[in-house]
Amino acid sequence: MQNERRSPDWQRNAHLERWLGEVNDWLQPAELKAQDDLLVAGPHRPQVLVLGAPRSGTTLMMQWLAASGRVAYPTNWMSRFFAAPTIGLRLQQLLTDPALGFRGELDDLDPNPVGFDSALGKTRGALAPNEFWYFWRRFLPTVEIEPLGARASEVDGAGLRAGLRALAAAAGKPFAAKGMMLQYDLPLFAQLLPEAFFVHVVRDGVSNAQSLLQARQSFFGDVRTWYSAKPPEFARLVDKSPQAQVVGQVFHTQAAIRQGLDSVPQGRWLEVPYAAFCHDPGAIHEQLWARLDAMHEAAGCPLDGERPPAYTGPSSFRCTDLSEERQDREAALQDLVQAWRALSTS
Repeated sequence: MQNERRSPDWQRNAHLERWLGEVNDWLQPAELKAQDDLLVAGPHRPQVLVLGAPRSGTTLMMQWLAASGRVAYPTNWMSRFFAAPTIGLRLQQLLTDPALGFRGELDDLDPNPVGFDSALGKTRGALAPNEFWYFWRRFLPTVEIEPLGARASEVDGAGLRAGLRALAAAAGKPFAAKGMMLQYDLPLFAQLLPEAFFVHVVRDGVSNAQSLLQARQSFFGDVRTWYSAKPPEFARLVDKSPQAQVVGQVFHTQAAIRQGLDSVPQGRWLEVPYAAFCHDPGAIHEQLWARLDAMHEAAGCPLDGERPPAYTGPSSFRCTDLSEERQDREAALQDLVQAWRALSTS
């Protein structure tokens, strides 16, 4: 997304960007040494990759996974080490892990627990989940969330696989992250990343589309400007109204992910309805960890402790989906409702 078109609150910090580039250039050679050291011996732990249309609940899913303590994940701290994330993770452990403390030297850092608030996927706090875009872009021939098409041969699959494996090895647990930059080419990435487990978050289409319109206004100050993921049908959507665009963006993204997952073994993915997750996250926890436990066993690194682990997270979340009654009643939603119904029945 072009920086100059963003609303002032969402424009990049140019000074920060320069420093990040400098530090990551310095650290990248050391990252390769760290990966070599960590990957001398297997087995390799699973990576949990969260997929879904933008504004579908993927950030809440990541926060929930992070708060469980049972997975490692890219934090806002680690995101600053996008070319050396394993080193970033080790530094984070040294600074914040109570087991690595000594006589209160770093007690003033006292990180806040992972919360469940965010703004357009952006979280607050050093240890809150980060979308990790700069990490993914190191290995992919695009900066967008879009199908790769003929560029698929340019993917650095070996580098991506080693990077994710090293992060899970350094953490000693599965590594979870948003995998939205992979979601339009799932057969390819399921093959390149044999330990990947995919979680597809699916939200009510009209509610998701309305949230995307609001995101456009917030991020760009203009609902006519495209925001985030570009499904395979993007070229056919750009000349349509903003309402038709966001409905098509959600509908075709859901369809593309489902089609991609059809070619992935069922034990390697889980579709999670956003509303069901909000109403009973404990039930989703049970399904998710049963499958992850099976993947751990197959990889030769069974989970420690109780299996599946007991659920200790929130009993529910506030669901922001619009009821069907409200969708039918509110005039401002009718273009979205009609466009969604037309696509769903075509």
